[in-house]
This record gives sequence, structure tokens and C-alpha cells, in this order.
Amino acid sequence: MTRRFFLKRLGGALLTLFGVAVFVFVVLRLIPGDEITAMLGIESGTLTEVQRRALESYFGLDEPPISQFFGWLGNVMTGNLGYSMRSGVSVASLIADALPVTIELAVLSMLFGIVIGVPTGIFAATRQGKAPDVVAQSFGLIGLAIPNFVIGTFLITITASQFGYFPNAAGYVPPWEDLGLNLQQMLFPAISLGIVLAGSIMRTMRSAFLEVSTEPFVRTARGKGLSRRRVKWVVIFRNASIPVLTITGIQFGYLLGGTVVIEQIFALPGLGRLVLTAINQRELAVVQSTVLVIAAMFVIINLLVDLLYARIDPRIEIQ
Repeated sequence: MTRRFFLKRLGGALLTLFGVAVFVFVVLRLIPGDEITAMLGIESGTLTEVQRRALESYFGLDEPPISQFFGWLGNVMTGNLGYSMRSGVSVASLIADALPVTIELAVLSMLFGIVIGVPTGIFAATRQGKAPDVVAQSFGLIGLAIPNFVIGTFLITITASQFGYFPNAAGYVPPWEDLGLNLQQMLFPAISLGIVLAGSIMRTMRSAFLEVSTEPFVRTARGKGLSRRRVKWVVIFRNASIPVLTITGIQFGYLLGGTVVIEQIFALPGLGRLVLTAINQRELAVVQSTVLVIAAMFVIINLLVDLLYARIDPRIEIQ
């Protein structure tokens, strides 16, 4: 892996983060209201001109937008993500509390998707055109077609109403307090997200496996007398895993910020729910910094994926 390849990917990642920061800052300023309105509500209308100017100076709203942006960005780069006006605690503390929940949910969902999707995709590819292939592809289409919140709602309805089982009703329990109850609370949310991931991974694995199977180097490997098992799992699977690795990295990054509906349905205090609550309460500092942290994790994961599949297939560096 060349230094040029790494620096190119790193530069692209930093530009992406800067673009996200600009986008979030601008969009939030286009929404009616400000920190003063969010803090005081309808009482903000009773402020005198002197009081409003004092509060605008306190929140930095009297500065030009570009100064506000770079002031906020500078604070973020030094580790100061701001403070929540309602709770009075730092945004970094709020993110530190919510991040482990979202990471655990994302990891469990991804594991479910990989464990189901990869073997199913290989199984379907090795039986192309036969009944198992049709069944596997149907499963993939169903997984992609049904939204995860529908799956989550269905699971809650069946287990809670029919069996009286809903471990999330008592409130989230972290794994270091009660690992068994924590896994029970994470089971249904992970399945809700994992089914969709499994469908996407299965279809990608099947297509990549079939495509690689027709490559000349596979015929060469067979001609050299390698066993069918070695050709399948070493030659074909390794090369077919590159697109699967790519989509897995993208999907994992998406899970870190795209689980808001599932977190809301199952009452999980993760990053998605934190952002949703902050938007409703007009907590600009919380929304800005949390979205930027989510974007940073997404970019870092995709950077690692780029470096990883460049390690798997060095030819990618040339592109």
C-alpha cells in the first residue's frame, strides 16, 4: 500500500467532513428560530431590545455567519463540542452516553446481516437457476423491500401482544449492568435492521461470486489441479468479498446515524434518538456536533474499508 494512496483517501475524507460541517451549519440556520427562542419559548417575545442583544452576544448570534461557523469548527477541533441548554451538560458527555448504544446496535445488526447474507449468497450462487437460488433471491428482495421500522413494529406487536414479552419496556440497561437483559433488549432492534442488511449482502455476494467464477484466473486455478473446495473458498471467495466488504462498510457507517426510527421504536437512547430529540428542542449545538461526529465515524469506517480492500487486492491502488 503506497503512501500516495493513503494520503489521497485521507484528503478526500477531510474534504467530506468539511462539506458536512458546512451543510449542517447552513441548514440549521435556515430553520426558523434560534437558541434564544429554544431556551425561552414564547417568553422570548417579551424580551426588551437590550435583553435580546445581550443574549445574542452571549450565544454569538451577533457575529457574521462565517465567524460563527469557524468559531464553532475551531471549538470542535479542540474537543469543545458545546453545551446543551436544557440539560446544562456538555455535548461530548451526551454523545459519550449515546454512542455505545448505537455502536452495539450497529455491530449486532451487521453481524446478523453478514452471518445470514454471506452464506446465503454463496449457497444461491453455487445453485444458480435452481429452486434454492430462487428462494434465496426472494428472501433478498423481501429483505430489501420491507422497511426496517415495519419489521420492528411487527416484532413488537407479535411478542408484546401475543406473548407479553417486551424487554425494552423497563428502560435501556447497559451491558455492564446486566448483559443478559441488554442482549434481550438489543435482539429485536438488531433483527429489524439485520434483515434488510442480510438481503443487500446476500444479493451482492451472489452477484460477485458468479462474476468471479467466470474469470480466467479461476479456470487457471482449476487447471492446476486445485481442489473444488480450495478454488471456492480461497480463489473465488477472496476476490468476491471485495464488493461485499465495500457495501458492508457503507452500511455500517449508515447504521451509526440511520437507526433513529428503530431507536425510537425500541426506546434505545442512541445517537439517532439524541439527534431527533435535539432537533425537536432546537438544540443547535447538540445537533451540529452530533451529526459531525456521526459523519466522522462514517468517513473513518469507509477510509478503513478502502485501505482494507486495497490490502486484499493491490490492483485497486492503481485505479
